[in-house]
Amino acid sequence: MTINDPRPETIKVALVVPGYECGGGVPAVADFLSEALERLGGFEVFLVSPTVKWNDPLNVCLSKPRTWFRSTGQEMCEVRGRKVLRVGARWAEPEIMRYRSRQILDAAIARADLIQVVCGSAVSAFSVRRSKKPIFVQVATTLRCEREKGGVAAQQGIVGRMMTRLCVPLERRALLRADGVFVENAWMRDWLDRELPVGKVHFAPPGTDTLFFHPNSEVTRDRLLFVGRLGDPRKNIRMLLEAYRTIRATLSNAPCLVMAGGMKPTDSDMKYIAESRLMPFVEVVSNPDRSALAALYRRCRVFMLASNEEGFGIVLVEAMASGAPVVSTDCGGPRSIIEEGENGFLVPVGDAAALAERVVRLLRDDALRESMGRKALSRAQSAFSLAVCGSRFATVYKTTMDRLASG
Repeated sequence: MTINDPRPETIKVALVVPGYECGGGVPAVADFLSEALERLGGFEVFLVSPTVKWNDPLNVCLSKPRTWFRSTGQEMCEVRGRKVLRVGARWAEPEIMRYRSRQILDAAIARADLIQVVCGSAVSAFSVRRSKKPIFVQVATTLRCEREKGGVAAQQGIVGRMMTRLCVPLERRALLRADGVFVENAWMRDWLDRELPVGKVHFAPPGTDTLFFHPNSEVTRDRLLFVGRLGDPRKNIRMLLEAYRTIRATLSNAPCLVMAGGMKPTDSDMKYIAESRLMPFVEVVSNPDRSALAALYRRCRVFMLASNEEGFGIVLVEAMASGAPVVSTDCGGPRSIIEEGENGFLVPVGDAAALAERVVRLLRDDALRESMGRKALSRAQSAFSLAVCGSRFATVYKTTMDRLASG
């Protein structure tokens, strides 16, 4: 850089991640991006997490008069080894209020050279639209799709449905305001290519640390595995359990099923496990840390995903990087990851019988399972490493900063 070059030597990136502390797929993408940019060098990343729950203690709430006369709260905390600034919202009960701009959030991102919002649907990016800095949005799905496929729309009631209708226009305005939109699956890319100006949409699936998630030939692969939010309707845990019941009925020596992740299984799913006499064969691992998760992947004989909808499916990449073949529903994102019949299988959404059949096929055929595991590992390392996936974001950032610097 020359003495007259206005470009910063280190690009400061405000990574805005709603509900980062809650865990799940969106925070996992944020963790990937933080780590990838730090390893690439030339970036300083800091995390800001707007609240997503109306009753968060940082919020000012209509139903809590004692909060009316204080400022919206903020707190610095550590989550999964990273410092994150959490910021609240005012009058937070209506969902739409949690997407509004507010001074506390504007101040939190003011020192950044660019803003990167990581979210499920782009409505979350509406809250940063007042910034004069370049804004990028990493988005997995649309608001309507997220709620319809996750079964949320049917549970919302009149007020919830009204909030969705009010928020959809904010989602569009956030996308139009963005300087660039990163997508992680083909259907979102195709949809946004039709909706946004040419050159604004970038296909950039997230990756994982393929040095951390890796196979270990000395560890016995003696488990079937699912990783995800165990109480999230979009994960369709009931279908997973129905498939596993069929697997055990077909193979009496089938491996145990480990279900690992945040949230607890619903009471209904736990009742199904008991009534199906699966209790001795199903292990629930709550909130495993990263090391424990890596150990579970290395013991995985076949990884199973039964979701109704996935923007991407980072857990599939982690399993593949650990040398496990994967069987997933064809629910959006997994199609960008799995090469059908090569490193895994895709089955129709909601088809427990098809999921069970593919898993049984892999359990019965050692040669096929091991071949798919090797190909899964190769695919993860070549297409989804931190360096490969992180460089797509870094290139767009640097191109944007260069363009601004040149006037």
